[in-house]
Amino acid sequence: MDIREFFSNEYIVLYVSGLTYQLRDMPKFGIVNRKCIDGTIKSIREYDPRTKKVKCECYLSSEKGQAMLDSKKRREQLEERLNFYKMLWYKRTARDIPLLSDVELRTIYNVSKKFKDLTFYQALEAEAAVRRYGMEKHTRQYNGIAMRSKLETIVATTLGELDLPFKYEAAVKLGNDVKYTDFWVPLIFLNCCFPIEVAGMIADGAYLAKMNIDLVRYFENGFLFNHNLLIVMETDGFEGSSETIGQTICDFINRIVHDVFVTAEISLRNSNEFTT
Repeated sequence: MDIREFFSNEYIVLYVSGLTYQLRDMPKFGIVNRKCIDGTIKSIREYDPRTKKVKCECYLSSEKGQAMLDSKKRREQLEERLNFYKMLWYKRTARDIPLLSDVELRTIYNVSKKFKDLTFYQALEAEAAVRRYGMEKHTRQYNGIAMRSKLETIVATTLGELDLPFKYEAAVKLGNDVKYTDFWVPLIFLNCCFPIEVAGMIADGAYLAKMNIDLVRYFENGFLFNHNLLIVMETDGFEGSSETIGQTICDFINRIVHDVFVTAEISLRNSNEFTT
């Protein structure tokens, strides 16, 4: 089973709508063969997303050509994700996906920013400020990033399988202090974010006391457990599987999306009543 199937219909509508509008403004690329004296050489073309006309062309082996190739791969990756969520929706409902309008998307984007109060861009201090101390002892890795426990690598892998970007050990400003959160996850199409804390040694009294202090700091800065803060816990030596953790993360995001949708619907209804 693909763990992305744990996402709700509301999330799928939001994701497909947001990704469709994002792809609409992204250029398309095509690779062509050019004949030359030495034989054939490959070049890459960039097409204007609106007019469909060739915007520029350069050799594939050039620095700019490689940058365009990276953009081409990025677009293909997004198109693959879009097709998956469309197929998932069709499998569930046997009808085309109802795209949100520009106005609805903008309303959701603005409402969620106020709804969560802290955004990824406001709170994030550094790209991925991995703490130096003790990390050399840990050999567990995800995409080249050293992690402290197997549970953290499972969480990282699960986020990757859910198409969710994240920052590991990101420095987040909480009031006047800086907290190094285990995972900082932006929900791009919602303009909000949430931290994930991995609790791996809850049997240790000192560790548990420190975690309680961290929870108080989160609470004082508007992050509430199971509202916009997720804690993945290891209990009785059970570190969980990608599927169980995936369901936990999806359920958590589904609640956020539902709350934002309800708030946005009320906001849209009120604005329509005001204009009429």
